[in-house]
Parts: sequence; structure tokens; C-alpha cells
Amino acid sequence: MPTNRSFEKTKDYTLDEVKEILEVKILPHKENDNYFKNIIGNKAVIDYLKEIVELFKAGSASIEILGSIFHPSFVLLGIEGIGKTLTTFAFANEMELPIIVISADKLLQDYSARMFKGIKDLIKNTGKCVVLFKEIQFIAQLTNEKGIPVYTRLVKLKNDFPDSFFFVSASQTTTYPSFFMGEDGFDTMLSFNPPDPSEREKLIRKFLNELPYVEDLDIPKIARDFFGFSGGDIRNMLKKSFIQATIQGKDELTYEIINQTMYSELFGSKVRKMAAKEVRYTAYHEAGHVIAGYYGSPDYKISKVEVVHRSYSLGLTDPEVDDEKLTTTREDMLGEIRHSLGGKCAEQIIFKTNTTGVMQDLQQATAIADGYICKFGMDETFGPVFVDDDEYFSDSLKSIADIKMQELLIRLENETTQILLEHKDTLIELAEELAKKETLYKEEIMAILNKNSKSTKSKKSRTKKTV
Repeated sequence: MPTNRSFEKTKDYTLDEVKEILEVKILPHKENDNYFKNIIGNKAVIDYLKEIVELFKAGSASIEILGSIFHPSFVLLGIEGIGKTLTTFAFANEMELPIIVISADKLLQDYSARMFKGIKDLIKNTGKCVVLFKEIQFIAQLTNEKGIPVYTRLVKLKNDFPDSFFFVSASQTTTYPSFFMGEDGFDTMLSFNPPDPSEREKLIRKFLNELPYVEDLDIPKIARDFFGFSGGDIRNMLKKSFIQATIQGKDELTYEIINQTMYSELFGSKVRKMAAKEVRYTAYHEAGHVIAGYYGSPDYKISKVEVVHRSYSLGLTDPEVDDEKLTTTREDMLGEIRHSLGGKCAEQIIFKTNTTGVMQDLQQATAIADGYICKFGMDETFGPVFVDDDEYFSDSLKSIADIKMQELLIRLENETTQILLEHKDTLIELAEELAKKETLYKEEIMAILNKNSKSTKSKKSRTKKTV
């Protein structure tokens, strides 16, 4: 809100004042062949809204379900940049209606009845339209005493204009008053999911049309790297990558530049070059993770390993994510613990000591062991028991669970040490190559792991049977 202007609290807001305070955007309908067709991802949401468009463009004024008549309104739930606003814009254009966009964080400057009267006048002046209140999770910052009247006014505003379509969006799960999603409130919640591998690949190809890139750019590989990214995240990352390419004096995007930019954004930029001794310690630590994961975990895939002093780490081992995997097996969990302990075990084997770099690994291994023993009933001797810190569980049961967790971690540490000893030559070659190059990608790592393919396959098969 501009600081050079004050608004009298005793008078109703003018339309211009409402627009200025809330930074309202009113966009007219735009001509286009098919707006929904241009959206990548969230097919179920788009298909549902297409049905609504077809129904209402055919002349329906409302929908009747089980004797109740209502005009549809929507709560859109999904992380920032996932396409909630884009989808609402598409709906408005398919309906050939203007759209009013209001940011809920701006509404917190004045959420009085006077402000809502101003918004009501704005909608009335616009005529039949689509109204979007963006990111209403900000309203949850208010106490119930203040927040509930805001939700009440939102619902009343929606009900005052039965011919218009109301959307509210939120980037995180929020607890709403019971009336907000009910018979008189917003009737439909639509959840937006991050794009799957094929959708991410389509988004990357679409955004790359705006940027120059090398001819052999591995787009499917980039799509795997961008696991969990929203469409907005992907676009921003590619733009930042091109800026980095320009800084480096390159005219085209390469996989390495995109990958390096992503790592800098997620884990911090490079801080300084490490001393040779620290590089060697870290290289063996990270190589230990790779060897323990590859030979001790089913279906382990590695994407990249690096020894770089970043803001939040000295080294990183990045497994390749399998998007299709929705559940975790007993063998997966044991493999993840071995992978976590690989760095510590490698340090002990090579240097006969351990560094403080093992702390996060031990936290992760302990958390997985807790799930294995206490949450998922996977330990055969402890049995199918669920245990947490709730007072309903006895102290003796919790104590037994703690002992079982410790026994599991010690056993898997011994197994991991044995794996690394069996593949010590590969561990050394991988670590020394990593120390020399700082970063190794999948192809370089697999070349070392597969150097003696027959021996590797037999050892890997034998090792993975240990659970």
C-alpha cells in the first residue's frame, strides 16, 4: 500500500481506493482458442472445470444435487507456483468473463465490513465475473475473533453474487471454520499436485522455447532432477540458469549449468575452496554413501555426487528419484539406513576416525530406524506394534523399542562396513576421482561401478540379500 496517501475511516471506500489498497487486478476476457488446452498438468482438476464450463455455457444458472441448488465456488489448494491462478484465469476466459484478482495478504491491511462493502461495489460495477482471492492462508494468521468474521464476509460476498464464480486459493493446508466449506459456503475443494515426469518434461520444453540451449540437452534427465518442482519453480530455475550461463560467457544452456544452478538454489552457493585434507575426507565420506547405497539398497540409482563447500554442506550425494514409487518396502528402509551410514563407515575404514560431518546422516538413519521399529511393525522380533511418545504407551514398551532401534543401527553399521570392505577398491577409485574433479555425474559414477561388471553383479546380488 502506498505510504503517501491516507484514507478516511469515516467514509466508504471509493472503487479506486479499494483497487489501490488491495492492489486489485481486473482483467477482461481474452480471445483464445482453448485456454485449458494450454495448461500442462492437473488433468483431473482441468477436466472437472471443463464440465462446469460446458454446463454453464449451455445456459444453466445453477446445479441441483440431492435437492440442493447452488452455484459452484471453489477452494484451490496447492503449493505456490503450481498453477492455481493460471487455471482460474483459464476458467474465466473459457467462460468469456472478466476476472477480479485480490491478494489476501493485502486484505489484512483492512478486512473491515467497510472494505468488504467496497469489494462488493467493485464486483457490482464489473458485472458478472470471476473473482479470485489469492493465498487466503494469510487469514489464518488472525485470531479466531478476527479471522472468523473475515471468512464470514467472504462467504456472504459469494452468496450476494450468485451469477458470478468465486475462487479462493491457498498454498498450504489451512483450518477453515466449519461454515466456510458447507451448504452456504464454498462447495468444492480442488487439490493441485506437482507435475509428474512427463508433465515436467513438457513444461521444460515449453519454457526452453524462450531460451537458447545446446542441441543435445538431456531434457528427460532435467525433468528427473526437478522432482517436486512446480511449473513456476521450473520456469524460474531455467531463467536463473540462463543468467548463470550469460555470467559464464556462454550463449546456450547446458545440463551442467542447469544442474549447478539448481544445487546453488537448493543447498547454497559455493563458499570457498576446501583444504586438500578436507576435500579427501569429504570425498571418501560421499563415496561411502554411493557404495553403500549401490550395493546395499534395492533399485538404488545415483544422479550426482559432489565435494563442494556450499552454504549448507561440504558434500552431497544425490540419488535419482523414482517418481512412480509411492510406497516404501522393508528392504527399501534397510537400504536407506545403510546408505545413510555409508559415509561414517567409509571414514572409519580409510582414516580410522570419524568427522563431525556424520551428524545429519545419523539423524536420518535414526529417524528411519524409528519408523522401521515403532511405526511400521517391520522388526520380526519386536512385532507388529505401533509406539510413539503418547502417554498411552508404557515406559517398558518404549524402552524395548529404543533397544531394538539401537540393535538395528549397530547391525546395519556392521553390514555397511562389510559392504565397503568387499568393494574397497571401488570405494578408493571413486573417492580419488571425486576429490580430483569435485563433481561426478551418473555416467562417470556408473563407469567406475561397472568397471568389473561380472564381479560387480555377483557381489551386488549377494550383498542385497542381507536384510
